[in-house]
Amino acid sequence: MPRYRKLSGKHYRREGKGLKCYLPGDIIECSEYEIRNFLDTFEFVSEKQPAENTAKEEPEVESETKDGPIVENVPVLRIEHKGRGKYNVVTASGSAVNDRPLTKDEAWSLIRDATEPVEEKAE
Repeated sequence: MPRYRKLSGKHYRREGKGLKCYLPGDIIECSEYEIRNFLDTFEFVSEKQPAENTAKEEPEVESETKDGPIVENVPVLRIEHKGRGKYNVVTASGSAVNDRPLTKDEAWSLIRDATEPVEEKAE
């Protein structure tokens, strides 16, 4: 949708249940038809590009040991508060790791368990 900058005066536009007031310098996204009567008080800024729907992979984290650098695919985890004492553990891309909302202690233990190095057993 095209973007226009307000040049002079006030412009009221119905958005949701109320009116929004646009002042000089404000940028508005609308069609030319919507502001056809006030086109002389707006300046065309740009055509908004559609967002690309590309799935992003988790970033690779480099860690060093005595033997040299090791590249692992380690997700970065963080805790996100959902309200009423419940939390989600989310990755850097924003997807939740847990199935149900957790308490703060459960969320921290999930992060601790996920980031602990796994020891391989030699047979």
